[in-house]
Amino acid sequence: MSEKPRCGPTSAELRTSIASFMQRADEVRAHPLGGKNSTFKVTMSRNVVTGETKPVGLGTNPLPKADWIYLAVLIRPIVFAEQEPISFNVLTKRIEREHIRLRGRLKMVRDGVAAWRKHTFVGPQVLGSGEPLEAPQEPESILVALGFGATDDGPKTELSNDYIFAWEYLNANVWHADADKAARYQASSDEIKRHYAKCAEIRTLNATGLVLQLQQWILDARADGHDF
Repeated sequence: MSEKPRCGPTSAELRTSIASFMQRADEVRAHPLGGKNSTFKVTMSRNVVTGETKPVGLGTNPLPKADWIYLAVLIRPIVFAEQEPISFNVLTKRIEREHIRLRGRLKMVRDGVAAWRKHTFVGPQVLGSGEPLEAPQEPESILVALGFGATDDGPKTELSNDYIFAWEYLNANVWHADADKAARYQASSDEIKRHYAKCAEIRTLNATGLVLQLQQWILDARADGHDF
């Protein structure tokens, strides 16, 4: 009978990285907003005769920055910076490299984070004319097109993904004072600036769930006998 491939021991460097990650994850879990999602308000008008639904506005419904900005700083090297020792990308690959029996087990984590970055939770776009939406017989929700008017300044198509708006905002106003990003932000209308900030809030809160999922995976792996 062949023996199981040797697993570990964990290097001192990886132990340090995991301890750093777990400390931050503990703080995320203890935070009142850890694992929560951001919300926004949608207002609309509906013609009861034609069934046409038109967007009236997208309310940002922002949380006070003090409520979420610390979380953004806390999770930056895990979620937003891909080359940090405790980032999803680096940390999970290092675990798999040192623990043979875990190889391939964390690819789904990396793939999930990559998909999360590409997914658009809310994005502005210039709206054109369109066909009225048909109302379902027993609607549980109503899908409406949302966007800023054609006269608004600020990024549109090239920055339609809210992750990019969040990245620009955080690098211009929170983690760094990146000159190019700050210039684009400062040149935007007040409405677009509110959208920048809301995207940063949405991404920060939503990302905390990813952090907590990886923390639970590590706890489960430890319970299974891995020495990290």
